[in-house]
This record gives sequence, C-alpha cells and structure tokens, in this order.
Amino acid sequence: MSMKIIIFLIIIFIISFISDIILRFVSPNYIQSLVPYFEKHSIIEGGVYAGITIVIATIIMMYINKVIFGEFLPTSLKEIIIFMIMAFVVGWIIDVIIMKADIFGPSLRSFYETYGTGFWGAASFVFALLLTFILNKFVNN
Repeated sequence: MSMKIIIFLIIIFIISFISDIILRFVSPNYIQSLVPYFEKHSIIEGGVYAGITIVIATIIMMYINKVIFGEFLPTSLKEIIIFMIMAFVVGWIIDVIIMKADIFGPSLRSFYETYGTGFWGAASFVFALLLTFILNKFVNN
C-alpha cells in the first residue's frame, strides 16, 4: 500500500474520531437518542469505533474505485464525484448492516428508531470523505 493511501486512511480515521467526540458533546442537546450509546462507550472507545468503521468503509470504496478506474483513489474531479456517489450507497449499506447485525449493541436502537437506518450513516461517511479529500490535498502538496 502506498504512503498516499496510508495518509488518506490516517486522515479519515482522525476526522471520524474527532467527529464522534463532537457528536458526543452535542447529542444531549440535539440528538438525545445517541445519549445511551455515548453513556455506554468511553470517549476514546466511541472515537475508535467510529474511526475503524469509516476506515473499513473507505477501504471498500478504494477497492471499488480500483476496479472501476484502475486506482485506489480518484484522480480527477469527475472521479471524486463518482466516488462520493458510490460512497453514499456503500455507507447506506454499511449502516443497515450495523443496525441489522446489532454491531454496536442495543444502545443505538433508539437512534435508528428515531432517525431511520441508512441515510445518516451514508451522510456521515460522505462528510468524512469530503473533509479527507480537502485535507489530503494540503498534506500531499
């Protein structure tokens, strides 16, 4: 695996980790259905789970991109747009799997009952990818 890919994965892990910490602090006021999840998991544990989940989803996307475009990461704006659209679908599917398999336990059930399954998992994945593409541009230039 090239250093460029490793750096991309490290950046997206950090973004996901920090995003989870931010979500932990805003959830009592805005997304109360996440409070049971954050009460069950420590700040580090929750961040690591978020980071690992997004890194796994990103690796899946990298292999899809490799099959379609011959590279693990997009190399043009058009490819980035296609990558992000596919990532939304992959994120949706992964969120459904997380809910159906009860991967993070019953503490997320109230969130899924309130907000549904798929969209918010997909949206958070695309958000993390967008920030990563932006930050990665600065790191690699």
